[in-house]
Amino acid sequence: MDSLVEGKNEENLETLWLNNTTLLKKDVFTFEPEDSFEQDIPSNPIEDILNNVSVGWDSQSVEQKINEVLKTVYDKELKIKISPILRNFIDVFRKELPSEPAKIEPMKLKLIENSDWYINRRNKQAPRLQIIAKQYALRKFILKAIANGLIRPSNAISWSHPHLTMKPSGEYRVCMDWKSLNQETLMNGWPLLNIKDIIHRLGEKKANYFAVIDLTQGYWQIPIHEDSQHLTAFRTAEGLYEWTVWAWI
Repeated sequence: MDSLVEGKNEENLETLWLNNTTLLKKDVFTFEPEDSFEQDIPSNPIEDILNNVSVGWDSQSVEQKINEVLKTVYDKELKIKISPILRNFIDVFRKELPSEPAKIEPMKLKLIENSDWYINRRNKQAPRLQIIAKQYALRKFILKAIANGLIRPSNAISWSHPHLTMKPSGEYRVCMDWKSLNQETLMNGWPLLNIKDIIHRLGEKKANYFAVIDLTQGYWQIPIHEDSQHLTAFRTAEGLYEWTVWAWI
């Protein structure tokens, strides 16, 4: 090796001399630009709520809220037309969850006939073993969810378990493993509209504008009936909790 490598640049290790041939590091190694895909991924509104990113909407003035909504409208003529409507109904637009769930009939969960949900030992298992990083992510989620009124401590006698999945950023997203609960409850289903019929109806109206109206964290606006909340209980190493609103995860 000594006969092959005659010297090395000790200052920056950028250059090697091999048999009187100078090699630069850039000639030996291929360097790829750093990934920036994380910056291109839009934030998850659910995580914005838990991370207090959207805090401040309710403290804004009416004009500020109107201007914020109009940022998503690119047609100048349409902006002029809908501005008076926004002024009259700006209170229905939100970036934050309201303190109370939507004024709709609370969701009820019904166990199937002869269900063994309350006595099956698989629904009474100890908390799943989590690595330290997952424990930290789960604890953070629980504290934020309790503060936002999404969950509360539970006294349920059977439960599910949280399941953490890794996001592209390397952080963990808290999900719920409802596999056993889904098998023991009656399924609620609603027929989807026929897409061809919808397109035909839109064509008949000869609409000039199309808009998308999305509910702010829609699942979390749906209350769970008091009698059903114990069925949504999930077990962690730090305690037992249950959902007060519908858990989309």
